[in-house]
Amino acid sequence: SHPIRVQHFFLDLNGILHDVTSRGSTMEHVRQLFCNRLEQLLGLVRPTETIFAAFDGVAPSAKMRQQRCRRFLSS
Repeated sequence: SHPIRVQHFFLDLNGILHDVTSRGSTMEHVRQLFCNRLEQLLGLVRPTETIFAAFDGVAPSAKMRQQRCRRFLSS
């Protein structure tokens, strides 16, 4: 397939990081999976002007507690 040409490409890296950390066994493996995924995305979408990639900050403690409770209840 041909790459999609866009002017600006914005990436939320948290989703990619979450996905690769669930599949990676070591930090090096996670890094490799992360870089491979970025290369794959940039192969599909060819921005002509801007690539903006961002991570969210650390989740607030209330959100982390809520996620822990949700995970505990689902298991």
